[in-house]
Amino acid sequence: MKRFFLALALLALPLAAPRAEAIADAVTAGVPPALASEIAARATERGVPPQDALAPVIAASKRGLPPDLVAAKVLEGLAKGAPAPRVIGVANTLADRLAEADLLLGRARALGLAAPVDRRSALADMSQALGLGVAPATIDQLVDAAKTANAGSDSVIAAAQTIGELTRRGVPASDSMPLGKAV
Repeated sequence: MKRFFLALALLALPLAAPRAEAIADAVTAGVPPALASEIAARATERGVPPQDALAPVIAASKRGLPPDLVAAKVLEGLAKGAPAPRVIGVANTLADRLAEADLLLGRARALGLAAPVDRRSALADMSQALGLGVAPATIDQLVDAAKTANAGSDSVIAAAQTIGELTRRGVPASDSMPLGKAV
């Protein structure tokens, strides 16, 4: 019986090494250890290589973006049993939108707007607005309106979310822009 368990443990060693290495890489990139471990465990349960599941989270962290936002998308996809390429693609798309949101908010700060109170939430909200179809040019117009009104980045984010929600409901951005500028 002892030999059986020893043989079983020896068979599991090759599986544990890549998982531990993937977690270590994630932690080195700035991903919280518990989060990296959870993703690796869920990925392993679903037959997805942990390094593949962690790749978009690591990439986001290396870009200075909140890794937990991308990790939540990875965990959601794994929980739903989505195919690994789809999970990774969706997570990478989110990371790209977060990076674009960060760039847009950086431009707003460079133009003199106050930084958002909560950067993580601001990136998540602006990314969501971008995902709903709000164009960067529209956000630039909102920044100009906020600057004229002596408002901050949080006003731009709220306006972008409003326009995004209206766009989702079929209202053209050109029709919702006056409302966005008023926010």
